[in-house]
Amino acid sequence: MNTSPNDSDETSLASFDLEEHFANVTSCHGMIHIFDHKTSFIRRYIWGIATFVAFTACIIGCIQLLQNLLSHPTNISVKIHHTNKMLFPAVTLCNFNQISRTLISHKDIRHLNTVLSAYNHDHTISKSVLKDTEDYFKSKIHGHFDFSQYNKEIGLQKEDLILSCTWNGQKCGPKNFTRTFTSYGNCYTFNGDSSKHTLLEQHGRGAAHGLSLILNIEQYKYTPELMLGAPNVGIRCSIHYYKSLPRMESQGIAIPPGAHAYAAIPGTEITNYQKKPWGQCGYKKLKYYKYYSMSACLLEDETLHAESACHCRDPRLPGKEKACSPTQMLECLIPAMCKYDDNIKKARYREQGRNLSNCPEVCERVEYVPQVSYAKIPAKIMAEEIAIKYDLHNVRQQAISGGGLIDNSTSVKQFIRDNLVFLDVFFKNLYNTTTTQGRGSSFSQLL
Repeated sequence: MNTSPNDSDETSLASFDLEEHFANVTSCHGMIHIFDHKTSFIRRYIWGIATFVAFTACIIGCIQLLQNLLSHPTNISVKIHHTNKMLFPAVTLCNFNQISRTLISHKDIRHLNTVLSAYNHDHTISKSVLKDTEDYFKSKIHGHFDFSQYNKEIGLQKEDLILSCTWNGQKCGPKNFTRTFTSYGNCYTFNGDSSKHTLLEQHGRGAAHGLSLILNIEQYKYTPELMLGAPNVGIRCSIHYYKSLPRMESQGIAIPPGAHAYAAIPGTEITNYQKKPWGQCGYKKLKYYKYYSMSACLLEDETLHAESACHCRDPRLPGKEKACSPTQMLECLIPAMCKYDDNIKKARYREQGRNLSNCPEVCERVEYVPQVSYAKIPAKIMAEEIAIKYDLHNVRQQAISGGGLIDNSTSVKQFIRDNLVFLDVFFKNLYNTTTTQGRGSSFSQLL
């Protein structure tokens, strides 16, 4: 079928009429001026350039909005909520001295020094010395040597540590503390495990409504041969959320004897994180820990790796395998854990520092940041009154008769300065500071 030139011209004119009609009715402002035949060509040309530039800018803006959405941005909001009561933190106490010298012999000290040196990566110990130590403890306890269980008997005892305990004006005592084993040996936590004690709340500001302790560090029972060169004396205290592990090395507060420490907590700091892809928080069920935290997860990963590589576990960590002997620690566990740490570090370096340990940050982190001040004790005129009130004359006499590093020449005042720690932990304000990581963009916002 042939098409005449007139038909082609008519089609072109019809198409142009449609475009001109669209230009006249569209809401795109510039199009009307481009197709307005009543204006000059130059004016229409300028309008064409302006419309093209605006259209290009619109496309670029849409692309940037889409890129922003796909990058999963976040924003941060901070809220302060005042309240009339606050969940009191867990308070964990450790002594710088792990083992009481009055409960062990000189032979015990020599072999325990080998054990602690092995646990602290001392590769200068000979195999014969390690074997001699293991044989000694096997014959002594008639079974497999587990340092954490052995330390439970010869280490810091809460009945000896806690001379006085007061919570919110009411008496408390050793029964209100639970044992936990750390690199400092036996440590004791107040208001920790919620399955054993009802979690406590502080209902008023100040020390009168918080925890007040008088502690006997028993410096006369210190065993310098087992302190591996650490000259410290006193208490290590960690104030933490009850679901978190006490991090004594990184967050513990050191309190010397002869001091009254006031740990005033401004308030509770709560941080809420987003899950992927907006954040890095998450959760996983742990095998050996009741509550999830990143530190608990990391320690459990190390334990599982140790159990797989060496068929034993670090005595300071929970697990189903037997505790590693000193020989296993030096020859298997420590090299295996060093290799494990190196592999994690290399993987993080390859992935630009992202967390590849399968232990995400907890989605709600609760922290307490105490402000600590100190006063010297005792006042000269108060020494005798303190001694009578807390039966220190009897405690001093027991220390002398028990074979500790003390004699009759030590006055009551000097005994207090050498051995007692006063500690008050309390909220000075009752408010929560909640920092929330929110989604910075969404598909609805893009639309």
